[in-house]
Amino acid sequence: MEEKSTFGLALKPGLIISGAVIAYSLVVWSVTDNVDQMKYLSWVNYIILAIGYYIFTKNYRDDYKNGALTFGEGFVFMLFISVVYSVIQSLYTYIFMTFIDPDMVTQMVEKVEESLYNNNLPEEQIEQSMKMMSFMFKPWLISLMAVFGTMLWGTFLSLIMAFFTKKTAEPTFEN
Repeated sequence: MEEKSTFGLALKPGLIISGAVIAYSLVVWSVTDNVDQMKYLSWVNYIILAIGYYIFTKNYRDDYKNGALTFGEGFVFMLFISVVYSVIQSLYTYIFMTFIDPDMVTQMVEKVEESLYNNNLPEEQIEQSMKMMSFMFKPWLISLMAVFGTMLWGTFLSLIMAFFTKKTAEPTFEN
């Protein structure tokens, strides 16, 4: 029997977790149009990710590693899931902000501008800041930054979850 690569085995879980997070995000988006509420509710994405990491890594350990998994093996498996998840989430972010809700970018710009006004900055400094930041509010750039941000969180979460999924092999006794 041909042994599958770790990345190949992580591909399906990455797609499933991405689908679950996208479905949740679309539900949140359909319920509220408030950017602050969406930001608050987006923390559930990390719970979905953590649960997915645990379930799929446990299955990987039991089905492909004979019930034993080192910290490093678990971390690498979850890191590969993070790579798939990051790419899918980045594509989703671009599609969402370009086609589904292009007003989201406008709302984000307004929130930044509002926070600058709340800090009692002079009008001309606010205008100058907004001009300097205007390039950052492009869907393609937000998506690109999402890849790195999601990978960072995925790596951090993988390190934590690897502790919960590691399991040493049971010693075998030969007669």
